[in-house]
Order: sequence, then structure tokens, then C-alpha cells
Amino acid sequence: MAGRTLKSSIALLLFFFVFIFFISSVSSWKKDEFRNCNQTPFCKRARSRKANSCSLIAVDVSIFDGDLAAKLVPRDPVHDDRRGGPEDNQSDQTLDPEKHQDEQPEQRDDTALEEVSAKPLILTLSSYQGGLLRLKIDEDPSLDPPKKRFEVPDVIESDFSSTKLWLQRLSEELIDGDSVPSSVVYLSDGYEAVLRHDPFEVFVREKKGGKRVISVNSHGLFDFEQLRVKKDGEKWEESFRGHTDSRPYGPQSISFDVSFYGADFVYGIPEHATGLALKPTRGPGIDFSEPYRLFNLDVFEYISESPFGLYGSIPFMISHGKEHGTSGFFWLNAAEMQIDVLGHGWDAGESKISLPSNQKRIDTLWMSEAGVLDAFFFMGPGPKDVIKQYAKVTGLPAMPQLFATAYHQCRWNYRDEEDVEQVDLKFDEHDIPYDVLWLDIEHTDGKKYFTWDRVLFPHPEEMQKKLASKGRHMVTIVDPHIKRDDSYFVHNEATNKGYYVKDATGKDYDGWCWPGSSSYLDMLSPEVRAWWAEKFSYENYAGSTPSLYIWNDMNEPSVFNGPEVTMPRDALHVGGVEHRELHNVYGLYFHMGTAGGLLKRGEGKDRPFVLSRAFFPGSQRYGAVWTGDNTAEWEHLRVSVPMVLTMGLTGISFAGADVGGFFGNPEPELLVRWYQLGAYYPFFRGHAHHDTKRREPWLFGERNTELMRDAIRTRYMLLPYFYTLFREANLTGVPVMRPLWMEFPGDEAAFSNDEAFMVGNNLLVQGIYTERAKHASVYLPGGESWYDLRSGTAYMGGTTHKLEVSEESIPAFQRAGTIIPRKDRYRRSSSQMTNDPYTLETPAVFDCFTKTVNWWKGQSSVRDFPIGISRLHYELEFEICNFKLNYEFQHSVLYCCIEVSFPVFMGYAVNVIALNSSRSAEGELYVDDGKSFEFLHGAYIHRRFVFSNGKLTSFNMAPTADAGTLFSSDCVIERIILLGHSPGPKSALIEPGNKKTDVELGPLRFHRSRGPSILTIRKPNVRIETTARISGIMPLHKIVDSVKCHILINFSEIDLQKTTPELPCVLSMTAFQPNKSVLSYGNSLYTSSRFPAPNPPVEILLFGMKCGQRTERNVGANFLLLAFCDVELKYAQVVVLKT
Repeated sequence: MAGRTLKSSIALLLFFFVFIFFISSVSSWKKDEFRNCNQTPFCKRARSRKANSCSLIAVDVSIFDGDLAAKLVPRDPVHDDRRGGPEDNQSDQTLDPEKHQDEQPEQRDDTALEEVSAKPLILTLSSYQGGLLRLKIDEDPSLDPPKKRFEVPDVIESDFSSTKLWLQRLSEELIDGDSVPSSVVYLSDGYEAVLRHDPFEVFVREKKGGKRVISVNSHGLFDFEQLRVKKDGEKWEESFRGHTDSRPYGPQSISFDVSFYGADFVYGIPEHATGLALKPTRGPGIDFSEPYRLFNLDVFEYISESPFGLYGSIPFMISHGKEHGTSGFFWLNAAEMQIDVLGHGWDAGESKISLPSNQKRIDTLWMSEAGVLDAFFFMGPGPKDVIKQYAKVTGLPAMPQLFATAYHQCRWNYRDEEDVEQVDLKFDEHDIPYDVLWLDIEHTDGKKYFTWDRVLFPHPEEMQKKLASKGRHMVTIVDPHIKRDDSYFVHNEATNKGYYVKDATGKDYDGWCWPGSSSYLDMLSPEVRAWWAEKFSYENYAGSTPSLYIWNDMNEPSVFNGPEVTMPRDALHVGGVEHRELHNVYGLYFHMGTAGGLLKRGEGKDRPFVLSRAFFPGSQRYGAVWTGDNTAEWEHLRVSVPMVLTMGLTGISFAGADVGGFFGNPEPELLVRWYQLGAYYPFFRGHAHHDTKRREPWLFGERNTELMRDAIRTRYMLLPYFYTLFREANLTGVPVMRPLWMEFPGDEAAFSNDEAFMVGNNLLVQGIYTERAKHASVYLPGGESWYDLRSGTAYMGGTTHKLEVSEESIPAFQRAGTIIPRKDRYRRSSSQMTNDPYTLETPAVFDCFTKTVNWWKGQSSVRDFPIGISRLHYELEFEICNFKLNYEFQHSVLYCCIEVSFPVFMGYAVNVIALNSSRSAEGELYVDDGKSFEFLHGAYIHRRFVFSNGKLTSFNMAPTADAGTLFSSDCVIERIILLGHSPGPKSALIEPGNKKTDVELGPLRFHRSRGPSILTIRKPNVRIETTARISGIMPLHKIVDSVKCHILINFSEIDLQKTTPELPCVLSMTAFQPNKSVLSYGNSLYTSSRFPAPNPPVEILLFGMKCGQRTERNVGANFLLLAFCDVELKYAQVVVLKT
């Protein structure tokens, strides 16, 4: 007993020192703890190669089994220069000897290299429906390589193979003056694949016109290190910071260049804390010296704007540009990868391959330590096309439960059951909704997962049931490290069954993590994953209930005492697969196994919710992901947007960042701004490190509590819209949170904008990323109007607006022509909103324009200035901006005379809804039971709302289903808000039933006492599942085709400055009454000097007035002249006359 006690004490002491070392060494990111490219031999070798160093040519080309097949052999095996120059033999000798004394140069046997280089590689090209091309290159298995290279299983969708298009024939064509013809096969959708024989190259081009889209090896950088038997005296080991990798199969890396044609930017390849558009990492004048690394690692307090790899890896890159549109390239490989984005001129004087001179392109270099080349080309041509094509390969995002799309409250750690109860009660006390409360590792018995600390959490089932009574849920953490404790049933079973990953000697791998000595389950094995799934049963996970869900952290995997804080590369998995070959996919397998456990627990009826930190292609099928251990800094708030956007582009739609930052103590302003932004993340969770101060929303004073409550309520108000978007993602792969260019692919100003984003295609959100900000520059893309979500004010699209911002909110806008469903009653949780009525928000649509017209000062000089519709909400506002008066005068009279031609609606008073040429707005609503899989059998409601010609119609989009599986809801539409519409009829007609309902002014936000009044259809009470029509919203009695109108504005007694001011002339068309002027003066945000408002008031008149004439005319209440989207601007003149 004493010996056992001493042994335990020594082990505990050892763990303490390791733990303290780990915490002190990784509490902030230190780059020297992780390898850079120069310390990674395969990366260093690949980067050392010059353009055109590949000597492979394609031979024996034929159609075989529906694929194009070929062999790649050296043009001259004896003098094969694919291995680069003398840099290879230097290996790590160039490293700092003080930091890397244990690193040895890699030795090579040139004879062995020549022997293996003569072995052919096998190439296949396969075509799939939807414009997909698959390229595979591997060693020839008939030549008996030392082992089979690892090909990643379980990632490609099981039914993807059924979409294969069997190639029937190939044609030959001379490319760019080659002496040897190339092989050409037609793919689909107007694309061809070309296999160039000598020099070896693969590219896809448009059949019509021949423009290239994507190419591989256009610069001759392809290299494939074939496996070989180690010869006596060879040294293959690699060392880094005291860790030695035995590398029993030697160098086995693959590298090649990929070019994207017609591209302005490239995106993707997460996870990095960088901007959305990937910056060049190599080339003339490039500051970055490191490639983008893809190697899943546990990184504390990562730094922004670094190409260093973080917790997840998706080797999928998307290009986008004005010339071609969008294309994508995906390499299915789970080994460490490094990717260079090559700057313009990187290959100056090197490349000998003739490339099309009339197509701009972006070149990239892809490098991986092991595996095979299994790559997919996606031709687009639109952004959503590429996303959908990628989803066909790797799968669609899982449909989450409704509660999971709401707000989550987390901390490392809530101390005990009393703490949990108090936090829950405080949310209710402060009227803040939330759906999920999370428990971190401290809730367990000694860091043993599937257990509870029975002192701190003596009644876990009762605790969960109390939350469930309010419609709330709990999430607990389950990590992949299993405590090596003989009293722990999971460890004993895993040991006895041989389910752990092995070290290089074949013993169970023993590493250190939170529990101390730990082993790691071999999740590559389907048998182990099935066994793991059983652990989530109520019997095995004692104290769990149906309202408990799971969080997978540390699943990169994180190993505190391992090389680079992870598992050694020579560790062994089932089938003899080295960890180096599958490292990046380990987290996916753990995520997969956990989701399978919850699925089994619920007997296949309950949708799992599992959050994972590590991810890989296919992770979207199993749950949510977050951006890891961020910091409470403004820069981390900013970089969270491109990080989440990039995840969405690469398949992971259900993603978010820790609101407030995991590390550090945010100032109240930062925390408020983070809540305001985080309310629009797909995954919305507040989380904090245990060393931080408590930061629940009510701890920062009444005003800050109000602001955070309002942000969280905004999310709950928009839950119907978010849930509809999650269903869209589940059906198509198109993400919930999108970059601007996804919705506006032709708008070049949107291509690199990563501070604003779209939520679906209806909302645009601009974050505030600096403290004490008073203004924000917001670019609103497209030619349509945008409506401020809080005020209803309309702004012109296609321009940047400098807006005043307040502490109350961040800028968010609804796109004109869209309909957003929402719920305006605030409850404790989303499930308590189930039967609440809906509100539809419908803005008018104006295709804003900008024309050039003339102006002059005095009677002689003529210059140009822009004019356009800039704002529409109860008023139509022309803005004549930024013209300069270059001479001195005072007490002048300024006249603006504008002649326009536009359609005129004639009706009563102000009963007109102004729409664009399509005269419509559209939106969707998706509803199901929010938890089960019955929606897969047709048990859901999916409605499409169309507003056109004064009528709002609801259409059914759900397929016909058996009566027994249909989903029904008693929810009704309670309000219809008409943004941008002037007051008109007093009632609207609901069909069927011929029921009338009131139309009146009402609040934009239901529970807000202050704010604008918006035209609202009250209580139509139409059931959401019913096909209905609401008409009479804009009764039109007569339409006059076109009327020419002169608008005269007289700004009297404006005291102009003697300097050169910029004076905008603003016309506002407002709602009016008889004997009142139709137009009134408005102020502009763009003036460089302040001017007094006109006094006396502006005199204006409409209709037939000649320029310069000052007349006032009464307009009757039965007539309204309204300019809208298809205004044809004839001319505008500004005349400055001295008085």
C-alpha cells in the first residue's frame, strides 16, 4: 500500500511539473514551439525547387473503366532532376544551431532515388455530374511498394460514386506548339479536361473559347517521393525540440503547383487567423515568408494575420474574379500540408512552359508530407455553384436542432450545481433568453469523462431536468484523452480491447493531458467508433438525460508533452497507418464517433448536437465548430469574421467564435460589441477561461446589461430566419454566413471586404472593431436599397456610407426586395417560442442609380457631379453631393432644377408602394419540429412569400407527403411590416375568407417604445401552413406611362464659406397633405462645413415648372407623384446667382 501511495505521489508530482511547464509555455503563443517551413524537411525541399523542375511525361494514355488512365514516367530517368538542388542535402543545417542542436541533416542515397524515380506513377482522371473532375496519382501497386499509401476513408459522400460520368473516348490536340499531342476529354456543362503529355500537365478549360479554369503542374513543380526500402547507413530520422520522428518509410511527400485563371483573389484553406482573401506568401516584395500551414494543433492565444495553422484543416481553395467567376480545388489528404500563394512575378525567368498570356491567374504551391494525390476540380462558375459542387463530394451540413441555433452560455467552469442554478435564475431575472448552459472539465470525477464530481454535482439528472423544464439544455465536455486509471471503466475496456493508438514500438501510446497520463482512442477504426458510441447511453453515462449534449475539445489531438503539443507522427493506428498520414482527420473521426453515440442514444430519432474544435472536410455532417482559444482583443473580434466566413466557404456552416474572447478580460465596450456581432454568427456562444473574471451579461452595469440583452434578443427575434438558412445549408451546402461577393459576385468592391458579411441573402452586417467608434464606413453592394434594421432608414446600394454609430447596435441592413420571417415575443428559450406568431418584414425595392449631370456657377462654367437615390423611407431623397464653389460670395441664392421622367401612379393620397421593375419582394420560412429526423420524411412546412402588385402571397414549397408524416403548426402571421412604403389604405383583404385586417403605422421592433413608426398590416392571423393571399396593400386606380417633371429647389440665404466648401443639394420627397409643399430640405452627412438650415423654408414646386421659376403650387390629396427605381434622369442643373 505504501509503495502504491509513493508511486501515486511521484506520478502526481510528475504531472504537476509537466502541467506547470505546459501552462507556462503555451499560455501565450510562441512560434519557436512549432515548426516553420525551414524546419520541416518536406516543405523546405518543395520550396527549393525551381519552376520546370518536373521531368515527368504522360505515357500509355487510354480510356479504362470510364476514366482517362495514364502512367507518369521520367523523360530521362538517369538524369531526373525532380529532387531539386543541393539545398536538399543541407536539410536543417541552415537552422539556428542554438535552438535546434538535435536536428540532423537528412541523408539520401542518390542510387536509390534513381531506382525509385524510374517507377511509373499511375494517373486517373474521372468526370462527375455537375462539372466535377477528379485527379488521382499514386504509386503503382503492381510494383510492390513497401506499404500502401493512406487514402482517407469516410470523407467522400457514399453516393458520390453514383454521379460518375463514364468517359467514352478521348481526342488528341497539339497544345501551344507541343511536339507531342495532348489528350482531351469532354467533361460536362461545357468543360473539357486536358492531359498534356510532355511536359506533364492537367488543366480544365471551357470548351467554347478554350479559356483555362484550373491547372495542375503548369509550372513544372510536381514532385512525388515514392516509398522505398531503407538502405544500410541511411538516416531518415527527424528531430525537433527533443522529439525524434523515426520516419520508418522515409521521405514520402507530394508537391505540385495549382493555377486559378481569371482570379482576382483566392480564399479558403482554413484554419488561420487571417483575412478572408489569402495574401501572397512568396514572391517579389512579399513580407510573409511562411506558407499557410494545415496541421491541426492546440494553440493557446493564437495571433492574428499569421499563416500558422490552428485547430482544423480543410485543403479546399476557392478562387473568384471578375473575368471567370468562381472555381475551386480540393485535395483530399490528411497529412500535414503547407500551401504557398505565389505573388506576381514569383517565377520570373524560371518557367519554360508557355502559358496563355491573355488570362490573368493566381498561382499556388501545395505541399504535403504523405498520402496520395486525390484532388477535385470545381468549375463553378458561380460562388454557390462551387459550394454545392464541394458539398456533393464531402457532404451537406447536418440540420441542427432549433435550440442549438440560439444562444449558449459557457465558462470554464461553472463551479457546482448551485452556481448553475444561480446563473440560470439570473438570466430569467434580467429577462435575457438563453438555451444552453455548458460544463467544462471540472464537472467530472478527476477528469474522467462520462463521470460527475459527486461532491460538486451530486444530482446531475435533477439539475438537467430543472433546465429542461424551461426548455433549456446542458452540454458537457468529452475529450479524446482517456485517463490511465485502473479504476476507470473506459480505460480498462479500451486497454483490454486494444483500442488505443500505439506508439512506434507497438505499445499503447501514453501522453499527457488534463487528466495526467492519458491514452488516445484509435478512432480511425470503425470498431472503436462503434464501441465509443455505446458510452453515451444513459446506462454508461450515468447522470445524463435526453437534454444533455456533447462538446469535443482537444481533439487535434492535444498532447501536452508531445511534439508541437500533439501526437508523434510515427504513432500507429489500425492497419499500420502512421499518425503522420491521418493527423488532420483524427478530430473528424472523434466528432463522428461522438455524434454517432448521441444518435444511438436517441434511437435514431433525435438530432445530435456535438461541438468540435478540430475539423476536416466532412465535419459539417456531424455538428458545429468554433474558432478555438481566442483572446479578448479588438483584433480578435475583427478576425473572427473572416475566420467564420472561411469555414462557411469550405463547408462548415455551423461555426462561430467565443463571444468576449476565451482569454483575457474584455472591457465592457468590447464585450458589448462582441455580443452585437456574435448575435449574427451561425453558432452563438459566450465562453471564458477559468482565470478570467466572471462575465455574465448582468455583471457590467445596467446599461451594458441592456445592450447585451438587446443583442441576444435580436438573435432570438431572427431565429425563424436563421433556422430557414440552416435548412438551406442542409439542402445545398450554401453557408448561413456569407462573404459579400457570394451574393454580389460581380461587385469588385466586395471581393476583399471581410469586415462586413451577409446572413443569408437578406441581411448585411458590419461589425464595429475599434473602441469608442463614432462613425463606420459601410459598403452596401448592388444597385438596390438597404434598410437599417433598427430605424428602417433606406440607403443607396453600390456605395460606401459613412454612418454615425452608437453604443446601441452595430450597422445591420435588410436588402430591398426580401422578406424576413421573425418572432417578436421574447421568451426564456427558443422552445418556449414554438407557438408564437410570426412577423414578416418586407421592404420596398429601389434599384438605386447614379447618373452624371451638369452644373455650373454663374452663367458660364460647366462641370459634372453625381446624383442618385440615396435614401427611401417615408421619403425619396435625391442627393446632389460634393460639388465645389470656388469663388467667394455671401447671401447667395442656390437653385437646383432637375428634369426627370418616371411612371406615375394615380390613386388616393399616399397609397402607393414603390417597387423596382420586377415589382416584387420574396422570402422563405422553414419550420419543423426542431429536433427529430421526421423532416427527412416530409414532416415540415416550407413557405415562399412573394409580394407583388400590392399582394402578398404564400406558396407551398414542401413536397407532398403521406398524411401520417405531415407536420402541422397552429402558428400564424401576426404582423407584416412594409419597410419603405408610405401610409395608404386602412385595411387589407385576406384570401381565402375575404377577411379584412387593419393597415396602420406600428413599431419596427415590437417591444421598443422609441423608434420609427412603420406601415404595418396588423393581425392578418394567417396560419403559416396555409396558402393565402393578402391584397389591397397598394390599390392602383390608373397608371400614367410617363410624365416629365421639373423640380425646382430654392435654398435661400445660405451663408457659404469663403473657403472651398463641399455643398450637397438634397431633395426629399415626403408624405404630404393638401396645401403643403411636397419637397423639403434635408441635411447631408457628407458636408465638410456646417451650413444653417434654410430660413425661410425651402420653396419647391413640382409639375411643369420651368427652371428658375419660383412658384408654389398646391397638390390635392387625391394625387401623388412618386419617383422610383426606373427613373430616367434627363438633366439636372445647379445655378448659382448673386443676390
